[in-house]
Amino acid sequence: MVEAVIPKLDETTEAATVERWLVQEGERVEQGQAICEVETDKALVQVEAPAAGTLRRQLVAAGTEVPPLTVVALVGDPGEPIAEVDPFARTGGGAQSAAPAAGAQAGVSPAGASPAPAGPIASPRARRLAEELGVDLRTVTGTGPGGKITDRDVQRAAGS
Repeated sequence: MVEAVIPKLDETTEAATVERWLVQEGERVEQGQAICEVETDKALVQVEAPAAGTLRRQLVAAGTEVPPLTVVALVGDPGEPIAEVDPFARTGGGAQSAAPAAGAQAGVSPAGASPAPAGPIASPRARRLAEELGVDLRTVTGTGPGGKITDRDVQRAAGS
């Protein structure tokens, strides 16, 4: 069994949200194939399969925010037993940060989020949505880590 891990893109990224799964459990993958998309405060990136095989298990549900280095999936042979894996073992978060497997709803916020700088901080998805809906991000109160504006915050602001 090989672990697919959210990469640590830079020293300042403290969290990433698993936006969507591109491959479902039981589907065949090739090494380097994108299996899910994750969004940080700076970019939307794809997590690649670390090896060829079958996506045996999604360990983090879409919509869940997790720290970099979180194990998000297991790739292996179809008949290979699935070992218990702590998705957060590499992050230093341990079991207290554990998010439920795919299909369950969760929101895990990393501890020690940085204070917000002077300008509005918004996820790339929230910025796109604000542009589409004509919402001025300076008028939106962020509810994400460190006061980051999420797409839900933009939707709330557009509705009021």
